[in-house]
Amino acid sequence: MCISDIKTYQLNIFSLLIADGNNSSDMKRSLLRCGRRPYRRLRQRCCAGKIVYNPWQYTCCHGRIVLKRLASTLCFRRSRCGSSVYSHKSHQCCYNQVIPKIAKCAKLRCKQIAYISHFQQCCNGQVIPKSTPCTPLPSKRCGGRLYNAQSHKCCFGQIVPVQVPCRRFRCRQIAYVSHTQQCCNGRVIPKSLPCTPFPIPVRCGGLPYNRQTHKCCFGQLVPIHVPCTRLPCGQSYYVPHTQQCCHNRVAPRNVPCPPFPTQFQCGGLYYNLQTHRCCFGQIVPIHVLCTRLPCGLSFYVPHTQQCCHNLVVPRMVPCIPNPTPFQCGGVQYNTQTHKCCFGQIVPIQAQCTRLLCGKVFYVPHTQQCCHNQVVYKNVPCPPFPTQYQCDRLFYIPQTHKCCFGQILPIHAPCARLPCGLAFYVPYTQQCCHNRVLSRIVPCFPRPTPFQCGSLQYNPQTQKCCFNQIVPFHALCNRLPCGQAFYVPHTQQCCQNRVLPRSVPCRPFPPPFQCGGIQYNPQTQKCCFNQIVPFHAFCNRLPCGHAFYVTHTQQCCQNRVLPRSVPCRPFPTQFQCGGLRYNPLTHQCCHGTSVAPLRSQCIRCGASPYIPFGYRCCNSQIVSTSVQCVAPFP
Repeated sequence: MCISDIKTYQLNIFSLLIADGNNSSDMKRSLLRCGRRPYRRLRQRCCAGKIVYNPWQYTCCHGRIVLKRLASTLCFRRSRCGSSVYSHKSHQCCYNQVIPKIAKCAKLRCKQIAYISHFQQCCNGQVIPKSTPCTPLPSKRCGGRLYNAQSHKCCFGQIVPVQVPCRRFRCRQIAYVSHTQQCCNGRVIPKSLPCTPFPIPVRCGGLPYNRQTHKCCFGQLVPIHVPCTRLPCGQSYYVPHTQQCCHNRVAPRNVPCPPFPTQFQCGGLYYNLQTHRCCFGQIVPIHVLCTRLPCGLSFYVPHTQQCCHNLVVPRMVPCIPNPTPFQCGGVQYNTQTHKCCFGQIVPIQAQCTRLLCGKVFYVPHTQQCCHNQVVYKNVPCPPFPTQYQCDRLFYIPQTHKCCFGQILPIHAPCARLPCGLAFYVPYTQQCCHNRVLSRIVPCFPRPTPFQCGSLQYNPQTQKCCFNQIVPFHALCNRLPCGQAFYVPHTQQCCQNRVLPRSVPCRPFPPPFQCGGIQYNPQTQKCCFNQIVPFHAFCNRLPCGHAFYVTHTQQCCQNRVLPRSVPCRPFPTQFQCGGLRYNPLTHQCCHGTSVAPLRSQCIRCGASPYIPFGYRCCNSQIVSTSVQCVAPFP
């Protein structure tokens, strides 16, 4: 409806009012008000309480007056979007902004500001309309990286915001910018990396070592003065200081290498049966006792291996102790936030002073002087000595009470809880790593080493990638290999099998061997270096100082023999009651019965007997399976 039509409509209404003005009394009775204007109810209508219109020619459509013949096209429902009104047929509301219905509603971020991608854009960190061209800001370089010269600046090779002052501090002998870097255990690291309060030792092949005495040489620990070299051995390499090449196979230097390959193997290495033997995959001299001890979740042979921090390592590898945390007065503390002040842990920004209290000194930050006695600050000190004492400390019974040697407010509950081998009062004390400490002393958590697949790693230089330790800046991904996956940085796919990268991949898999003898894995399996059927139960039993597999071996006179070899009785001239016996394992009781050495020879009534499967019941020898009933009186 144009402006000329509205003016014509208003003139028509005014002429109608003049024509009906003769009868003023009738007009007053029939007139109503629409806003500030009067109108006749029989001939006129009010639209939205503001506009008077003729209902015979016009209609009111959502607060607007339109011609009746155009109402079907002009009168449609409009919705509100923010401060605007829009039609559902052609437009949509996108985060309080009206956009065409065919456009995609997307909300993006430009630094800290959100914008609608349909008619806005992000230009140099600012939101501008899409119709405005975006000119890139001039950029500069700082430490090999580009930066915006209008919002940032270069500070000693580090990019910092313009408003941040450019300062650098000392970390031992190295300078660092405090806005982007931090000093952690004497090393400068980025602020984005976590700084552990206790130093993490450097590692070589998963083992910690001391940089002052050793160095890492191709995954092997060697003394710092030894040159680092490696030589070829078959399809791999070895470090001559700690390893040797034995018939194209890499073996430790402390493992004997026979002059020629034999049919006997132990852990994939040849050995001479006349001088050595296989002990749980380790080659040991034939006269050495074959034992193994627990180490974490595995076992080790003490003759050739050692247990170092729950890890099995060769004996020739040095085992350095774990780094000891910083302590103050016997309590651990974090050197990044606290410091030691005369045996008391105080915040790092606190002043370290001590004052005289009687004949001793106290640190005023955590302690106080109470009647020439040094107590913690959380212990109440009465203004004068009283006759009431609690662990040699004065207290006022009207306001406090004694609870297991601790002074508590009179309304506080008196209770104590176990802490290691002692007890503590939770109102004034705390349990910190099984030690009772005052609540004013901070308790820091023990350092937990970062682990990846049961191996420790340094989070400042490495990261965990699907249970594999990779360098911090390496790409973490894995690829399929048969029915499994492998990490290409540390592993390889060989014949649909996942192998370490240090293991050479042969074109055809080697035959399965068990104790140096080939076997078919489809029908057989290896059980403690013995080949047994695939469905047979794999177990072993003790035999003297060794063990034997029951399916293929036997124990004969404390010796392990194959089952095909007959077990002959031990040749002896010792007899007992007409029976021969071995004095190393048995004994003769009363000259009539043979019994094991661990049994006793006693009498039952007038008859001697051996309490090995038998017992004495009412002066009669009966079996242990028979119940003994007391005789009637």
